[in-house]
Amino acid sequence: MTDTPTISKQEYQKNRDRLLDDQKSVTARISDACRLVGFGLLAVFYAIKTGDGAFAIGAKADHQCLLMTMGAIGILSVIMDYLQYMFGWMSIKDAKRSRDQLYDDTKFAHKARAFLFEAKQYVVLAGSIVLVWLVLVS
Repeated sequence: MTDTPTISKQEYQKNRDRLLDDQKSVTARISDACRLVGFGLLAVFYAIKTGDGAFAIGAKADHQCLLMTMGAIGILSVIMDYLQYMFGWMSIKDAKRSRDQLYDDTKFAHKARAFLFEAKQYVVLAGSIVLVWLVLVS
């Protein structure tokens, strides 16, 4: 068993504030990256779908399923990003109505916000894998 050092309440609060600032920054960057990848997948989908170059023609002819999957994942990631923020707004609205001004983690909006934040990361990862797969097989 390891000994944990005892720190003052002020030091604890300072450390906690720093962690919360870092968390806010990281989660904002993750959301921005997910949004960028989602729109990127849609841009690549559109470019291939409307393109008349050799790669686009081959991808449309031979790998239509991969192409459509990539486009659907792009759309899904953008929708999930929007819904995460919408449920976040609803969760904040609920918290503002509460007596203690805290989030109620049993509310649907709060759970949906957390779920969508995590799920959209897996969705854009899947979309990126499909894109790489499409490039490799075309």
